[in-house]
Amino acid sequence: MVDNVLIKPNLPTSPAGIEPGLLQIFRWYTVIQWIILGLGLFSLENQEDVGTRVIIVVMLILTTVLMIYLSINRLQRWFKWAYLLLAIIGATLAPFIAQTIAVYARLDAGLSGSAVANDPNSLLLWFFTPLIVVAAQYGLWGLFTFLMTTSTIDIYFALRLANADIVPLNNSLEGLVIRNIVFLAVGFIIARLIAEQRRQRKSLHEVNVQLTQMAVTLEQLAVSRERNRMARDLHDTLAHTLSAVAIQLEAVMTVWEQSPDVARQRIERIQEITRNGLSETRHALKALRSSPLDDLGLLMALQLAADQATNRAGFKLQTDFPDTNPEMPHELALNIVRITEEALNNIVRHAEASHVWISLTTDEGNIQLKIRDNGVGFDTSTSADGHYGLVGMRERAALCGADLTIESEQHFGTTIIFSVKET
Repeated sequence: MVDNVLIKPNLPTSPAGIEPGLLQIFRWYTVIQWIILGLGLFSLENQEDVGTRVIIVVMLILTTVLMIYLSINRLQRWFKWAYLLLAIIGATLAPFIAQTIAVYARLDAGLSGSAVANDPNSLLLWFFTPLIVVAAQYGLWGLFTFLMTTSTIDIYFALRLANADIVPLNNSLEGLVIRNIVFLAVGFIIARLIAEQRRQRKSLHEVNVQLTQMAVTLEQLAVSRERNRMARDLHDTLAHTLSAVAIQLEAVMTVWEQSPDVARQRIERIQEITRNGLSETRHALKALRSSPLDDLGLLMALQLAADQATNRAGFKLQTDFPDTNPEMPHELALNIVRITEEALNNIVRHAEASHVWISLTTDEGNIQLKIRDNGVGFDTSTSADGHYGLVGMRERAALCGADLTIESEQHFGTTIIFSVKET
């Protein structure tokens, strides 16, 4: 069984929940605006309109305050969700404050009528960056709220100027309508783009979580499969050896008093079984440590496994392999090697074969491994229970989506056919 793994989200968010990269854009906006206003100071002496001079000075002061506010990261942790909102409010109110002061400065300078009013389209430039930030962070509802708020404030000042017979209301409303049309179009596009980006980011995060969970699951399954293989190897070596030793020891105890010579023969048999078991155990442990597939390739790994089995059992070996390593996934090649090793181990331990044939063929994506011996064979209808080697081979074939056929008859040998169509 695979343990459930809790994967915590790791989305790029700030303590204030600000859209990634948006705060940096806002900071650069204030820096660029501050530089432009700073350059505007050099033209104040040549500027005849006192209102324009007032706007530049007031906006420079307010932009400096906003720039300092945005540069203090500690405030972001303190104010959290209100941090960006306060910055937007400050960036939005600053042009209104500067233009209001400019109107009074023109009145104090003795101007009147339309000369007192500000350019109705000037707010279009001042509000452009706050508009982008609002649409990106708060979406369409934030955009509508921003437009309604700025329009309300603008209408309020326009009514005051109209009531004072300074500027006709129509002039101010014309600039307001143009600005809102432009802002609505631009803000709608930005809000939709950011919403789609959020959706894709969320989808990507969910896919990453699933991939992480799948990786953990596959790792645990791999560990589980290797544990099962170790259990099978140990069962076929230590368990069989100890079982045989126990039986022989019981026989020795039975004949110890009456037939010392027979007991001595039993003890010699126990020594032989113990040596063979020790050799098989060492071979199993060596197989656990090494991975000839990675070092030698599929064909050499199969040949090595066959040669080792031949050296242990002394049977005649005949192989039929392709000239070059066939193209296939590493997991499939590994399972082919493991199934071959398991089949050869069974031949060495149980088959009493004098001749073994191994072939690997690849034909138009069809891969077939065949292992045949002329040993004693067995009854396939009753042999699966308790034989971990055969169970393990079937499990490995199932993992590859392959077919594993075991054909055997007592006294007529065994044939194992592993076949899979590579996709």
